[in-house]
Amino acid sequence: MGDTIYVGDGVSVTEKRLADRMAVVPDGVVYATETGEIVLLTQDGTQRQIGDHADTHQGPISERFPDVASDPDTGWVAWMEEPGGQDYGDMVVYDTTEGAYGEEVDRLRVGFSGDRECGTARTTSYGPFAVDDGAVYYCTGEGDFVWRPAQTAADPERILPVEGDPTTSDDYLLDVRAGRQVVLRYGDGRPSAEIMPVGTMRPATVIRGDLYDGFLSHDGRYLGTLRDLRMEVYDTMTGERITPDYEAGQGPRFALAMTFTDDGEVAYALQHPSKGDANIVTCSLPGGDCESRVSDLRGGVFFANQRHQ
Repeated sequence: MGDTIYVGDGVSVTEKRLADRMAVVPDGVVYATETGEIVLLTQDGTQRQIGDHADTHQGPISERFPDVASDPDTGWVAWMEEPGGQDYGDMVVYDTTEGAYGEEVDRLRVGFSGDRECGTARTTSYGPFAVDDGAVYYCTGEGDFVWRPAQTAADPERILPVEGDPTTSDDYLLDVRAGRQVVLRYGDGRPSAEIMPVGTMRPATVIRGDLYDGFLSHDGRYLGTLRDLRMEVYDTMTGERITPDYEAGQGPRFALAMTFTDDGEVAYALQHPSKGDANIVTCSLPGGDCESRVSDLRGGVFFANQRHQ
C-alpha cells in the first residue's frame, strides 16, 4: 500500500519511497528511490542496490526522481549519476543479466549546458529515456544524443537538432524501440509525432494534433501518448488512433497511468476521483477488448515503463 510495489505473490518493497519510473529487465525491475539509489528487484524478491547518486539535474531530487531506462532483451539498464553541485554527470550502463550482477558495462561523462530544455517535450528530464539495440538515448541542453557503450571510439552522436537544419531546433526525440524512433515536432505550436526508422529523419508515419510525450510498445508497433486528459494509443504503421474504451464499465474513473505489456496489450490504472482507489484494466491490441484484472487497490499504482498523468 502507499509507496509499496507488489511483485509476484507476497513480495514487496517497503523501506524506501519510490520514484514513478521503473524499468523492466529480464529477471525483474530496476527502480530509483528519492535519495538516488538504483535498486534491482528480481522476481524471487531479492533486492540489490546497483547504483547511487542518481539524479535529474532539475530541482531537488525529492521533487524530480531520477529516470531509468532499459532494454528488456539484453538486460542493460541506464541512469544518470551526478556529483553534488556540478554541471555534469555520468551516464551509467549496467548489465542485470544473471551472472553479471555488479558488472558496469560503461559510463560516459555528460555536460548539461545549452539552450534546450529537456523537460519541455517529455515527462522525463535529461534521461536516459531509451536503451535499445546496444545504444543509450539521452538529452542535454545541446540536444538529443545516442551513445553506443563498450565500443571503440564510441563518442555520442547528436540526433537533434539536425546540424544545418534550423527547422529542427524545437524537435525532441521521445522514444526508440525495435528499430523505430519517435520525434515530437512543435512546428506551428501544435506538436505532432513523426515515426521513422532509427538513423533517418524521413518520417514513415505522422500523427498530428496536440500530443504531449509518447512511448513505444516493446515491439515498436504501438505509440502511447498523453493528449488532454486521455491516454491514447496509435498504430505506428498507419498512424490510426486505436485507443481502447478502457473506461467502459468502470464507473467514475480516470486514467492515472498506462503501460504496454510484453504480450501485446495495453494496461491502464484507473482511479476513482474521490475515493482514491484504483482498478487495473488491460486491453488487447489492436482489437481493443478490455478486461478488469485487479479492483479496489489502495495507495499508489506503479507500472514498469509507464507514463502517468
